[in-house]
Amino acid sequence: MTGATGATGATGVTGATGVTGATGATGAMGVTGATGVTGATGVTGATGAGSMYFFNRINSPSLSIPPLIDTEVISLPVTTTINGQIVRIDSMVNYIINTVGSGEYSYNLLFRLLRGPGNNLLCTIFASESNKTITGQSFTAYVQNITWTDIPPAVGNYIYRISVTRSTPEENISSLQIDARSLDSIVFPPGT
Repeated sequence: MTGATGATGATGVTGATGVTGATGATGAMGVTGATGVTGATGVTGATGAGSMYFFNRINSPSLSIPPLIDTEVISLPVTTTINGQIVRIDSMVNYIINTVGSGEYSYNLLFRLLRGPGNNLLCTIFASESNKTITGQSFTAYVQNITWTDIPPAVGNYIYRISVTRSTPEENISSLQIDARSLDSIVFPPGT
């Protein structure tokens, strides 16, 4: 026959921690939460300076240019709205030289591009012919172009002008007529 179970002995010393087991599989993603409230709209920024186009053209009437008098032949108002804007200017002037007599003719013209207010001279072009033979026709047509880039000193309204001066000496010229002419401008943002 088996005898009675003896009393339980004292708990022994805790053994060393075992090796950590492998990480378990990641659980399924939870449900996406509700969308938050939309924030207030920010302040609207300043309007950017895009390009602006200005033009003027004159087909008629013709304009007679007297000797030794600076004569405006076309003008164009241009507005800048931001400091440092670039103003690109293109122009053309069709002029007709009417000759008299026989032999040869000569002429000298000064074309000026100016910016107002005031008379800020931007560019001078000298056009001339000398010792040209007078043919059967009594007139000869020419075209003068001016292309220029300007950076006005400040925001504002400006007037660009083309003027012509008939200077001396000239020979066998009865008159000088300005016919078709045009002046146009594109204003670009600074740094373009």
